[in-house]
Amino acid sequence: MKIIKFFPVFAVLIFSFSSEGAEEKASGPYSLSLEEGRVTIRAEDAALEEILRDLARRAGFELFVYRPLEKRVTVDIRDLPVEEALRKLLPGHGFVFRRSPGGGAVLRAVAVLEGESADGYTRKTVARLGYGAGPGEIGRINVPGTERQGPRSFAVDRDGKIYVCDTVNRKVSIFGPDGELIRTLAGIGLPTDIAVADSGDIYILDEEGGRIVHYRSSGSRGEDLAISPGLLGRTQSLETVGETLLLRTRDGRDYELAPPTPDSDGEVKISGPLPGARIDSRLFCRVRKVSAEAAEVEMVGPGGEAVDLIPVPVERLASIAILGRDREGSLFLQVEQFRPEGPGVDLGVVRLNPGGIVLEKIEGIPAEYTSWTARLLQVDGNGDIIQMLPGPEAVELNRWSRNGAGMDTAAPPVE
Repeated sequence: MKIIKFFPVFAVLIFSFSSEGAEEKASGPYSLSLEEGRVTIRAEDAALEEILRDLARRAGFELFVYRPLEKRVTVDIRDLPVEEALRKLLPGHGFVFRRSPGGGAVLRAVAVLEGESADGYTRKTVARLGYGAGPGEIGRINVPGTERQGPRSFAVDRDGKIYVCDTVNRKVSIFGPDGELIRTLAGIGLPTDIAVADSGDIYILDEEGGRIVHYRSSGSRGEDLAISPGLLGRTQSLETVGETLLLRTRDGRDYELAPPTPDSDGEVKISGPLPGARIDSRLFCRVRKVSAEAAEVEMVGPGGEAVDLIPVPVERLASIAILGRDREGSLFLQVEQFRPEGPGVDLGVVRLNPGGIVLEKIEGIPAEYTSWTARLLQVDGNGDIIQMLPGPEAVELNRWSRNGAGMDTAAPPVE
């Protein structure tokens, strides 16, 4: 496994300049003025973060601080563009810029970087689930001359619990973030996909029964949602964003599903297709491969209007797809890259911060799948990457964490 470690981000700055006149403010040991995008700052032993926040307010950009900026600075910056003033405020730091779509001169985002990361992502195998029909085991059909079958799909919730669709044994097994078996759901038909809302409500796609099985966060069974045969035949997966339940079809279109109400005669209300994959209540996302070396992420509004276009450089790009977002608003993309030494593809993940800047990449994720799965990876609310990997001897539940707490070790099978 190869992990590419990028830089830890002190701050991400998203620019939206206004034609603001000169304004000066003295607050403690510094003064700051801004006129037509040019900055003057005089500071003596002043708090760097306070200056940056003041500059963000004046210039009209949003400031994300990922870790405390406790540094104090003494500077005399006179009539410099904002970009150069930032370099003076943080000498010795690297910068990554993202400009407006089409290569225009308007600066959209800046990542302020410090040295090489000592953390990066760390992999831990949290469980090795044996094949079988017992508690914590996963069903498999491995008959010579037939297609091998195993767990079809999985999901993670915002707290890191892992939900495995054991299609062979017709159950869903729920594991804690550390791989311990918490609960088993049975009597749900043929579970082929699953999604979990932020509240903890569980939605299971029963392909055989033509329905979505609903469990409330309390653990009680909710009302099943019937799916028409036409839509069911086009279904690829279930998704959730917050409390919204979505159905994604094989042509990449998303539809919003609303449970029946007393006034709907028991029918599921279906809205769509939506303008892209839903990111939040008013923002959608589309991702596409542009070339063998680049992809684009397009943010669109509820009416399909373009909000932002984010370039994503990826070498030897074979495919790219949206994984989801974490609580910080970072966007995660799943990528497949052609192997430089020969046939086949390698699996990886790209993380973009809310400003659309590529911060980290994970390469060389294990891809020795011995049976087909509808999903390869998922991301939880903490930004951890989770993989369900059916191997020749067991199903591995792997987790990549940014906090450096994990270890590249194998956990014992769940009893």
